[in-house]
Amino acid sequence: MRSSTLFISSCIFICLILIHIEGRVVCFYTKLIYCITLFYKLKNCYNWLIKNLEVEAARAPPQDCWDLITFPGKCGSHGKKKCFKEMEAKMKQRFLQCTCKNLEDEPKPPTDEHDCICQRENPYDCNVRP
Repeated sequence: MRSSTLFISSCIFICLILIHIEGRVVCFYTKLIYCITLFYKLKNCYNWLIKNLEVEAARAPPQDCWDLITFPGKCGSHGKKKCFKEMEAKMKQRFLQCTCKNLEDEPKPPTDEHDCICQRENPYDCNVRP
């Protein structure tokens, strides 16, 4: 069941309860106008709530942003530190964590190379490339 259908049925149900709960005799049209007014007020609150929830969801930061760049040389014993320095120098950004992997292809590359895989500190800049 769609949320708008559920909302309309719940408003009609509330209006019917309000009409039957009233102990004294009141003009049906007065109650009808009251229920229609209540329906529009609830509909506006519902729309406002949905709009604000969508805005909050749009503001949520992206999950993670990772970059992979190949550099010359091997990782060495301090590969993570080396990757931090190389990536920050190349990308002009800060990174949260890095890993270093030596490239070992079957046909050995002419020079030693390593991949630096780093997570950006600011996930909003994920689409920005140097």
